[in-house]
Parts: sequence; structure tokens; C-alpha cells
Amino acid sequence: MGRQNNVVRLSGVRFVKETDAAILIDYGGDTHWIPFSQVEEIQRHPTDIWRNSILMSEWIAQQKGLA
Repeated sequence: MGRQNNVVRLSGVRFVKETDAAILIDYGGDTHWIPFSQVEEIQRHPTDIWRNSILMSEWIAQQKGLA
């Protein structure tokens, strides 16, 4: 996990499911719905989960217990 300017980047994220409004992530064995309005960037790697990452607002990361 890294922080920069009121955003938090989580690496090693498994993307479970998406709707039009949010993405369900598995991080450290816990799942969390993250609204796309709070997501700045998603990086998906087709074969290496540890290279997957999501950049989200610090506020939502704190609310979900991820920061």
C-alpha cells in the first residue's frame, strides 16, 4: 500500500466483480465494494495478481479500513 496526495494505492488486489457504479475487490482476504466515483486508476495484470493495483481516495480507503 502506498500513499500520495490524499489517495491510496493498494497492490496485490484481486478484482472480483464490477457493476456500473462500483468494483468489488479482494484485498488481504477481505472483500470491499469501492465506488468508481472514488477510484482514480485501476491497473490489471492478466497473469500476476501482485501487479494488480487500485488507486482510490484516502477517504474511502479509511472508511473501508484499508488505510
